[in-house]
Amino acid sequence: MLFIRSALFNIAFYINTIGRLIIMLPWLYFGSKETVLAQAKAWGQSSIKLQEIIAGTKVEIEGLENLPKDRGFIVAAQHQSFWDTFAFFQYIDSPVFIFKQELLRIPLFGRCLTKLKMISVDRGAKGKAMASVMVGAKREIGQNGRQLFIFPEGTRSPVGAPLDYKFGAARIYSGIDVPLVPIALVSGLYWPRHSFLRQPGHFKARILPPIEPGLSIRDALEKLTNVTQEASDELLLDAVENNPNLPLPPLVVQRLEDIKSSATV
Repeated sequence: MLFIRSALFNIAFYINTIGRLIIMLPWLYFGSKETVLAQAKAWGQSSIKLQEIIAGTKVEIEGLENLPKDRGFIVAAQHQSFWDTFAFFQYIDSPVFIFKQELLRIPLFGRCLTKLKMISVDRGAKGKAMASVMVGAKREIGQNGRQLFIFPEGTRSPVGAPLDYKFGAARIYSGIDVPLVPIALVSGLYWPRHSFLRQPGHFKARILPPIEPGLSIRDALEKLTNVTQEASDELLLDAVENNPNLPLPPLVVQRLEDIKSSATV
């Protein structure tokens, strides 16, 4: 049954994605950024609904009140699954993502990224890449009041792995002087990376209180990592307790043992 529901969801997800890109085709070339953004948010909402109906996965997002109002800010989220890239889209007024330039080559999707004025980065440029990101971030956040969505780990990490946040988010936070909003999640439990299966159950993601401007790069990174790790561990314990049939990878089992061990010290 799990295999069938996963297959049906994956088929529905990609039909929904490709179909919406085709429907958006005229707006991608002749419409406004706002129209394309509205369609992108509708895609995210419908994808979450499809997952709930077909795969049996219900996700509760806590802490929406922690998103700053009427100003630019940075969202720094854990990254465990493709789900992370669209789940929060609908809750942010004008999100802007940093993406690798290679994605521009994908038909329609690349045009969508360009239309939404996302920030592209050439990973091969090394030192110049961060400078390019800062220019784009200052323009979109500082001047246009948008909200930068960034994954400080740089790539998807397995659920249960200790956070390994890079300095990028903290550098942008320090350089632009805007709030930094952490997000903790356990999406890898039900939409695992490198897996076809989509696990059913009830899970939570949590938007944490913003880290206000003023900290040094190192202090901001330390606080971001610590508060996110603490919340992520709480969500992991909650998910396992409320989903007793959930299969747990060895790394998650080890993390749970570490959490319980530290709690008894």
